Amino acid sequence: MNGRRNVLIFKAVVETGNDADVARLLNPIPGSAELHPLIRKRFARTVYDPKTKRDYWIAGNDDHVACVMITGIGFEEVPKIRALLEQPGECSFDLKALVSLAARITGGRAHLI
Repeated sequence: MNGRRNVLIFKAVVETGNDADVARLLNPIPGSAELHPLIRKRFARTVYDPKTKRDYWIAGNDDHVACVMITGIGFEEVPKIRALLEQPGECSFDLKALVSLAARITGGRAHLI
């Protein structure tokens, strides 16, 4: 692992009633057409794009759609990082914990943007 490697983590939240913002948020996500029908419902999905080495965590409800995009992670690192979402009894996660976990797993630096 290269200590100079950087992982960037982006978080964006849009209102479900703003179709243009929702489209911009979902557009870069592979298979996003499958997500559009879920808007204005309670849902959560994860999608990994091996071409760009990005993992997307998407969730929504009646009012908002949120997306966390994690860049620069390899396919073999995805399940280790996603384990943060799968902790029993956890209904949400801490972005600082995600940054710390991503840095630890990749052996590089992680930054919340």
